[in-house]
Amino acid sequence: MLTTIEAEIDVNGKVTFLEPLKISKKSRVIITLLNEIKPINQAKKTNGKPKNDNNLQLEWLKANRDKFSGKYVALDGDVLIAHAETLQEVRRKTNGKANLFIVKVFSEETIISAGL
Repeated sequence: MLTTIEAEIDVNGKVTFLEPLKISKKSRVIITLLNEIKPINQAKKTNGKPKNDNNLQLEWLKANRDKFSGKYVALDGDVLIAHAETLQEVRRKTNGKANLFIVKVFSEETIISAGL
């Protein structure tokens, strides 16, 4: 399995990871130097201000509700990572990736009730 992780490298070759790196065995890497310094995972902006991931997720759900109604989806911000009929299948497809928003998509007409 390939894993992508964001890092910075200084002019002396020192690599600083910008997120935690968890590996269970010695691994080979390929380093690609980017021409730009801006972060790959830069937050989307609205009116020059960073946009909350929750807003991105809600907008995605509203825009894609009909297409994915009745299915489970895994989102990273407003990016669809996986979708499936069951929660277990979505979790399997995401390979345990952390910090994903996983939810069952309901049609607009569906009324959901929860007791407190």
